[in-house]
Amino acid sequence: MAYFVLSYLQVPAGGRKAAARVLMIDDTILGKIGELSSTGDLSTARKVPKNVPLRPLSGPETSWLEEAVKLLILRCGELASGATPSLATMAQLPRM
Repeated sequence: MAYFVLSYLQVPAGGRKAAARVLMIDDTILGKIGELSSTGDLSTARKVPKNVPLRPLSGPETSWLEEAVKLLILRCGELASGATPSLATMAQLPRM
């Protein structure tokens, strides 16, 4: 679900960096969402990496990913309402 949300926002924007600008979100957040949502174990991973063993996300990684997706959805609502939010940064998300 996290990777779907990320793709849904970045594809029409023209890429991840463009989506970060449009959404006023630090692009490191989108990068970390892409990284974490692409990894995991057999039940959660989006893809199977070469020469890297699958491992489940840690509790803090899962919590961070959930909060980051909530931030993306909230940001879409803020922008749709006509608000001009400040730049969202990693400091607004839980530590991993």
